[in-house]
Amino acid sequence: MTSIRLPSFEIPESQKRAYSEAEVHSKLFDLDLTRAFGYPGRETTEAHGEHFAEQRTLALRRLKSARETGRYDGLYLIGNAPVVLCEIKRYDALDSSIDFERAKRQLIGYARSDDFAQPPPFLVLYCGKPERTRFFVRKTVADPSLLGEVDYEELTEIWRWERVKEFQLRGEFALEIVDRERLREILLYHLDQIESDLRTQVNQAIQVVKSDQPGLVGEFGGWLLARPEALRRMRQLYERKVAEIGRDSEPRVAGEMVTQAALNYLNKVFFLSLFEDRNLPGFYRIMREFLPRAKSDTSPTTAAVFLGLLRRRIHDTARTWDPEDERAYRALRHELTPEIQAGVIEQNSWRDLIQVAFDLAAERFPLVYREDAYDYFRPTKDVLAELIFDLSTKSFEALTNRHVGDIYQSLLSARRTQQAKLGAFYMPRGDVDYMVSKLGLTRDSKVLDPCMGSGHFLEGIVEALIERHAADGIAPAAAYRHVVERQLHGADIDSFALSLAAIRLFLLGEGAEEVSPQLYVHDMLLHSPERQGQIFTEAERVVTDAAVDDFAEIDRIEFDAVVGNPPYGARKPEFKRKVYARLYGQRGGDVNAGSIGTGDADTYA
Repeated sequence: MTSIRLPSFEIPESQKRAYSEAEVHSKLFDLDLTRAFGYPGRETTEAHGEHFAEQRTLALRRLKSARETGRYDGLYLIGNAPVVLCEIKRYDALDSSIDFERAKRQLIGYARSDDFAQPPPFLVLYCGKPERTRFFVRKTVADPSLLGEVDYEELTEIWRWERVKEFQLRGEFALEIVDRERLREILLYHLDQIESDLRTQVNQAIQVVKSDQPGLVGEFGGWLLARPEALRRMRQLYERKVAEIGRDSEPRVAGEMVTQAALNYLNKVFFLSLFEDRNLPGFYRIMREFLPRAKSDTSPTTAAVFLGLLRRRIHDTARTWDPEDERAYRALRHELTPEIQAGVIEQNSWRDLIQVAFDLAAERFPLVYREDAYDYFRPTKDVLAELIFDLSTKSFEALTNRHVGDIYQSLLSARRTQQAKLGAFYMPRGDVDYMVSKLGLTRDSKVLDPCMGSGHFLEGIVEALIERHAADGIAPAAAYRHVVERQLHGADIDSFALSLAAIRLFLLGEGAEEVSPQLYVHDMLLHSPERQGQIFTEAERVVTDAAVDDFAEIDRIEFDAVVGNPPYGARKPEFKRKVYARLYGQRGGDVNAGSIGTGDADTYA
């Protein structure tokens, strides 16, 4: 195999003969490949840019399918590109020529399988014996269209990792086309990972906001203490959560903050990956091209990411960023883009780079990517890298807009406490269509859903109003813009629900540019044009959120129709129960039990 003395030579022959295949992997293969040839160790992850991944790990989150292709033993990857495919056997398993040829065919068969859109350029067949170990290099042809079945040249010398990288050859995973159920499975897996990862940060945040003089607070707690505005917003978030649940239920408070933070982050990453997968205009392919590549690779998004990092650094330092600054920044970005060369960005700051992706998306989609207090909770780079790499190997072409719009309803159902908090339950499409049909809409109707949730009714209303515009000869794109910006209004007390509703409307417009839906994070039960005065006591005002609870522009509008699915089972903060009772004259028990007002139906119009 090589003329150099391998670390595995130091292990007695008799001991190596007794090794199982797994022991050959851990005690011989890892030793030789890492120490003698400079390959990444098994402890590396996607976040390192160059890493080793076992096939069983890949199978769980990337290559899951019904077909039986066997299992190779792992891959060395650069970025998210498969580079060296490995098959490992017991020490004496390749002694006979028949067994050797069978193992060789097996390995090349894995490389040719439909797990890969482009086969890995290098293969390793290893058993611990230098004379029976082989390295394979994919043959190249002048015209790739004439390649046919990929073939490999067999070598007796394993290439060093540096030489492998010098050749700049990359394989490519085949995209897995996912349906709704598979997508739910994928997102639930990552939701679990992110929740586990954020739990420590949430606990540190609670420790900091509860005490004026906290003790040992950890890294995230220290970060909050160094940023007064972030600390103020976090304290407000915590106090509102306590008002909802009760101060004697702190484990539930922490648990719900963890889930909300994880859903918030997963939502932003997934939908950005979806927009990039659909190649919608105005979205840089950061999730699918830039981040999954090696740090030495280049892409058209390099300049945008670099200048986005510059903007974030200025914003964080100056603590201010007005519209004039934004205009100057965009002009500068346009001017400097051609000047920025490859290698400007190292793949060593996943959290910053993903925040830049969010910043760029906010230019196109501010309702979803604007910052709130939950954005302070950010998963570690290993968890982020796994999520990004996983989604970059998925195709969402089989998903309809309705599938995508409903997916988070499904995720919420897996988090029953969070669902109860939002009062969020699935609204069957048939019920939506029936209720909308009873509204008597005309082409110019102005409609409100005061508890829009993830936007089921908004979707039905948009489609119905576009039909009425079409009957008058108005083009769908123009009708969509007019309906969403001038006729349709939605409100919800939860910012996460607003994000989902905004995404649903965005997908209906097929990525129409510069459309501003009239959606609000707002409590519609508190105000009306006739009731604009102070409705909170001083004690209640402490835990209110002005953006949600104060009189807003939407409270002034007169609507032709109101439709919705009230969150009858949603929890109400203790202080708001008292406010509602004062406003509506209800008995405390009625308010605590559920709805404000009367009626037995689950929906209204």
